[in-house]
Amino acid sequence: MRLKAVGDGSANDQPALQAAIQQAAAAGGGIVYVPAGTYKLVYSSVSGLELPARVVVQGAGPTLTRLRYGYGAAYAFGYAVGFMGNAQRVGLADLSLENVNEQGRWQRNLCVYPGTLRDAFLRNVHWSYSGEALTFLQPSERVLLTGCRFISRHNPLAGLQQGPLAVESARAFTLRNCYLLHEVWQTGFNDNCSELVVEGNTFVRDAAILYSANKPTIETRTLSINFAQNVALVGNTFETINGPAPDNNDGETLLNEGGGPNRKDAYYGRVSGATASTLQDATASWGALTSQAVVVIIQGKGLGQWRRITASAGQSLTVERGWDVVPDQSSRYSITDWSARNWLVKDNVLRHNRAGLEFWSCSTLDVAVVGNRLTNNDGILLRPGQTLIQGAQVFNMVYNTQLVGNWVENVEDRTNTGAPAYIGLLPYQYGVSQSLGTA
Repeated sequence: MRLKAVGDGSANDQPALQAAIQQAAAAGGGIVYVPAGTYKLVYSSVSGLELPARVVVQGAGPTLTRLRYGYGAAYAFGYAVGFMGNAQRVGLADLSLENVNEQGRWQRNLCVYPGTLRDAFLRNVHWSYSGEALTFLQPSERVLLTGCRFISRHNPLAGLQQGPLAVESARAFTLRNCYLLHEVWQTGFNDNCSELVVEGNTFVRDAAILYSANKPTIETRTLSINFAQNVALVGNTFETINGPAPDNNDGETLLNEGGGPNRKDAYYGRVSGATASTLQDATASWGALTSQAVVVIIQGKGLGQWRRITASAGQSLTVERGWDVVPDQSSRYSITDWSARNWLVKDNVLRHNRAGLEFWSCSTLDVAVVGNRLTNNDGILLRPGQTLIQGAQVFNMVYNTQLVGNWVENVEDRTNTGAPAYIGLLPYQYGVSQSLGTA
């Protein structure tokens, strides 16, 4: 190679490191080893490091190999690390990255370019940043983050504020034995994640920013997971430091909210007719629904049945398999998405957060909440509802959801709410005059 990285913290090492990555890719893949040193990444038209398929960047350890970026003026797509489109077998290991945010407006840190990311990992990576989360917003399969340390700080100049991670449309995504600290917003897994494992991590919320002169107005919670199936949330610790933690919103430790105000596939009504594999509503005018949409019979003949919707047009729905009991005009139905399906929430420890573990205005199926311990952390709440949310007709249900062996205690008022310890099921009806069915 003509260019060699210096690692003295002064010279711009981005061209040399990227050249080494491209050389490894041209050879069919390999490990780019970055020895101990401090490497300055200055870039203004591309990402700092762009990783194509079959390339791993490995350091000598996160306290020895340091990569720093965020110099000069920020620009729109200035990501520190980019996994290139359809990248596979790529990763970072045994190094640290730091967004120095020289002019206060660098917010881009990691992204996945259009395409599907497969077989990727971050192992023993320490990453300190502000502004935008590490984003996995393109489809991904088999991603592992293990033994990492993510420190996400609030920056009032950076515009968009997010927490440590933002993940969407992921299959077989594992977050294990990591430490995540944030000041605002949340770690989020949203929109059709499946085979999600969150195990043995420590999530820390630093509440000190809420008492500073630059107090943010953004909502802050810890972990939000929506529209996900086959989830194991096991053996994690959630805590607040420098609290108590007053909030602009609810401040949940773990939240499943079915999309919040951005509801998908939300509708309810009365059956006007049905066949073995269809359902009709003479008052409806359905267009396309998402591939996750289900219809649930919430009252009358066929109560409790649900089916995935395979086609929707006009006044008719087609379901994936025949009804066990065909609904009739005595039946009412709800169209929804399972926001939590086939979850295990087990052996987690929650301490000193403002609110606890909440399934709020969402539909759940086959969820087990087992052996969790909440101390000065509010409680555990299931809250299905029938309401109107920004014009969407929402009717949620809680099916086959078990709460077993959990321990909840509030021995001091660290939440500023004075709330007692509780484990509860609290269905609600809001903005609708008549109850339509059984949740």
